Amino acid sequence: MQSVFWYTEDGRRNLTWEPTIYIEKEITKPWDAFAEYAGDFAQRGGSKQIAHLGIAYRITPRQQVDFHFGFGLSQAAPSRFFGVGYSFRIDKLWGR
Repeated sequence: MQSVFWYTEDGRRNLTWEPTIYIEKEITKPWDAFAEYAGDFAQRGGSKQIAHLGIAYRITPRQQVDFHFGFGLSQAAPSRFFGVGYSFRIDKLWGR
């Protein structure tokens, strides 16, 4: 995925390009594994690049919990991080 942001930092706009690559693989029926690369390349300031890895467990077809960790690939990125997430999907929100 390719994204472009125009953040305001110190009262000035800072155009930032963010390419990401995401790969996901089903391990077993409720379990998935994923790997992601993401980079922020700002007009001003250093690049922030990370590697992000994790697993997700589908509680139901519309709910999942994930466990993830990652590390920075550049000086400006965090050296490491980890987290737990919960996601849910709402169908037919507008009656369709």
